[in-house]
Amino acid sequence: MHRFVFASSGIALTCSALAQLTDVSLVENSFRWSTYPSSIGQGCPDWITTGRIAANCSFFIGCGADVASDENGPLGLKYSLLASYDIDVYTGQQPNSSTRLTLVLSRKIGAQIQIDLSHASEPGGAFGTSKAEIQADKETYSVGPRTHSSMGNYSQDLPGPLEDGWKILPDAERTWRNLNWTQTGSQWKTRVTVFADRSHVDAFANSPEPSGALVRSIAAAKSHRAYKSHTIVTPTDQWSGTLTLSGFEGERDLILDAVYYNSTGTQVISTGQCDIGPDGKFFLGWVHPNGTYDIFLRVRGFLWKKFNDVVVTDGKLSGLSATLVNGDIDGDNSIDIGDYALISDNLGLDESSTTWTRMNEKFVTPRDCDINGDGVVDVGDYAIVSANFNMAGD
Repeated sequence: MHRFVFASSGIALTCSALAQLTDVSLVENSFRWSTYPSSIGQGCPDWITTGRIAANCSFFIGCGADVASDENGPLGLKYSLLASYDIDVYTGQQPNSSTRLTLVLSRKIGAQIQIDLSHASEPGGAFGTSKAEIQADKETYSVGPRTHSSMGNYSQDLPGPLEDGWKILPDAERTWRNLNWTQTGSQWKTRVTVFADRSHVDAFANSPEPSGALVRSIAAAKSHRAYKSHTIVTPTDQWSGTLTLSGFEGERDLILDAVYYNSTGTQVISTGQCDIGPDGKFFLGWVHPNGTYDIFLRVRGFLWKKFNDVVVTDGKLSGLSATLVNGDIDGDNSIDIGDYALISDNLGLDESSTTWTRMNEKFVTPRDCDINGDGVVDVGDYAIVSANFNMAGD
């Protein structure tokens, strides 16, 4: 067992590995984002706080919004943001096709709304509305919506225990397999991508009268993920389970989301992600003590599946095999008219379409509506939603 310690602003970060990992670093200028409306995606909006390198073996991702001010007449803004970072990973030992890399990340989120009104001599003469939310785990953390229409100022932070304005979430882990390793001098290198939690803000300001009234409606949502540790290992195959993705015929690898609860189902202990290939096999690591947990699994586009009383031994999970139900395009854990509507909105689009990976305000892209994975949104996708209509996940 090799152990490496990196220093960052006086804080020691310890990394553990079963194969020598000589460096973990961010690729410079690798911050990316996808926004709704897409018109602001051509250049980094000034309200996005881009991620930055804190030190070797440490990084974070952040995003936020500051929107809507009006002196006369209405102004309404709505933004959604999905941000990610590429990370180059180096190892001094040659990996093979079964080598797995797991990163453990600390997480915190923040949201705040504020509405300022001045010179509004009449009640209702000016008003502002703000809302901010972050989608994380199986929850949506929200502030607002709040409308303020009287003289003065209103401000609200994300509810719950805060640390310097941030809400602390359980750690997250991300495991990759089938990585593409290339030799660089005496080292081997691969590139992986880490996503921030999805954020959404909207704000509306209106001061029709009196003339000169000032309204400022602010909504901010931000996600922070910081490196904690890694494991890179070439194991004997031991899979956490195998999932059958009903109705999916594509060949692309998908991402599996996992949320781990305590055995009473009352507290989120951790979250995880890993790749799930066309064979349906997946591997989830575990960074918490052995014990018994309830685990929810989901692949985007499918309903959540719950596994009760899963026993974790020596950091390993097994026996999580099931069939996932297809058709939950908007991610609300039900298959309903909203999913039909999304297919209708994107009907006929295919992989050659310029908007194929452009998301809407619900973080849905045309590609997400291709739920059978054949590269086009068509009647085949309608058929899956019809077959599973009115079904809900765990």
